[in-house]
Amino acid sequence: MKKITKILSLLLAAVMALTMSISVTALADGEESYTITIKNETSGYVYSAYQIFDGDLSGSGTNSDPYILSNIVWGSGVDDESTVGSGDDAKTLIQAINAITISETTPFADCKDAAGVAEVLASCSDDSEVVQKFADVVSLYLSTAAATSSYSTEDSNYTITVTDPGYYLVKNTTVTSDGAYTRFILEVTGDAEVEPKSDVPSVTKKVYEEDYTGTDYGTGYNDVADYDIGDEVPFELIGSLPENLSDYETYKYIFHDTLSTGLTFNDDVVVKVVTGTTETTVASSNYSVKTADLTGDCTFEVQFTDILSLTDSEGNSISVTSSSKIYVYYTATLNSNVAIGLDGNTNKVTLEYSNNPNEGGSSDTGTTPEDIVIVFTYELDVTKVDGEDSTVTLEGAEFVLYKTVTSTDGEGNETATKYYVQVDSNNKVTGWTTNENAASTLTSDDSGNFSVIGLDDGAYYLEETKAPTGYNLLDDPIKLVIAATTDNGQSWSGKASDALTALTISVDDGDAENGDTSNGTVDLTVENNSGATLPSTGGMGTKIFYTLGGILVVCAGILLIVKRRMRNA
Repeated sequence: MKKITKILSLLLAAVMALTMSISVTALADGEESYTITIKNETSGYVYSAYQIFDGDLSGSGTNSDPYILSNIVWGSGVDDESTVGSGDDAKTLIQAINAITISETTPFADCKDAAGVAEVLASCSDDSEVVQKFADVVSLYLSTAAATSSYSTEDSNYTITVTDPGYYLVKNTTVTSDGAYTRFILEVTGDAEVEPKSDVPSVTKKVYEEDYTGTDYGTGYNDVADYDIGDEVPFELIGSLPENLSDYETYKYIFHDTLSTGLTFNDDVVVKVVTGTTETTVASSNYSVKTADLTGDCTFEVQFTDILSLTDSEGNSISVTSSSKIYVYYTATLNSNVAIGLDGNTNKVTLEYSNNPNEGGSSDTGTTPEDIVIVFTYELDVTKVDGEDSTVTLEGAEFVLYKTVTSTDGEGNETATKYYVQVDSNNKVTGWTTNENAASTLTSDDSGNFSVIGLDDGAYYLEETKAPTGYNLLDDPIKLVIAATTDNGQSWSGKASDALTALTISVDDGDAENGDTSNGTVDLTVENNSGATLPSTGGMGTKIFYTLGGILVVCAGILLIVKRRMRNA
């Protein structure tokens, strides 16, 4: 027993259950209460302390005279007589501890009482699986809490006051929706101060924007993007894991993603685990993508029953630690229900996660705050007018709109390819084609107007293919550049007007003209000049003909006289 008590004096380092770092201040002589301070600035938790081991405390807490807990028995916070479970699985506390199996070994098999259990724990490191399993089991046999916490807004921490020394399991029994239950065992032989490690994961969402070159979340990924209708828009979800992940036997992990009506999920999810510089693709059999029977406005879920048991496509186990991150990649297509300009097309995600290691992780869950990204698209409004009188609008002009895409072959040679817009009956973009014959004909109506709805920002060319009756066809395509000023960064406020702050159009490399961010429109006026009027029969044209004929006759006579004189000379 003497050996046990000496070892237990060091149990502070040995039995700490992975979620806290602890410092202990020695008790002054004569004090009869002990304060456990939990340094957690987040309010809304209720921590309860359960005495696991009790005993006789001696020593002064100095290096030469350390505290020693002798005559160890079960504490007031555990029920060592009742059974947990049913039928053949019903066990008392010591029977459940005896049955703990780790890698086909039973470290507590010979233990008959609290002192024996304490001796096994004292020989373990603070992050050992033995300590974790013990905490799992003893959490099921808790009885009466010695005390619960109070929160100080002034100090931004929690305190628990207990009246007996010993070894306590402290766990939070009430959490916020985005919090997690924790548990830890610590030696209380004086005032103790504990600082929680992160016990909840976080989630981040990003959208790919080809003009953004930052690398924080992978090149091109940020909070804001703009696209054409019909484009497949790439998204990524990034989930972290809690520092106390090893407290859990299993860890439920579910991404809840919500698309606006202007985005259509393409059901092409790919999942990767990134730990340090190692990136591993997760076999699709490890998760399910659910698109039906969802709650709220959720569009789809990516569900992991246990994030701790992932495998790759070859069936090899993937090591997932608290420093790992879970990446989910997918695309959504910008569709005809898209919002033009503000308020944009939002996409948000929350992460549901296990938050109760006391029950192994398979039951209670919490949910992170949502993270949002936004996608924009724009509208080109064109008005066809008379070049001499802009108040006169022209019906029946026909155009095609195209953009050029430059590609490079293996030898560095560049090729520019024209892609012609295709639109539906409502002038919304449906796609692009390299076949000019398959391009949509954009025709000015009786007010001289036509639109192309659902354009990305960038350079386009508007080519007239048929002029209105009586007007000349434009010689060259009109170059127009739609430019959007967007918050292509990582700290968007979540407010649409902060994401899209300006929209302009410039024509044939001229000065930029402001568009309207609220409805996402830019305006273009195209002028046509009328053709030359042909002369009527018997009019000036005939007189000119007669005059020219007379001049030619005179010239012929003069030439004849000159020749005769030269002949007679």
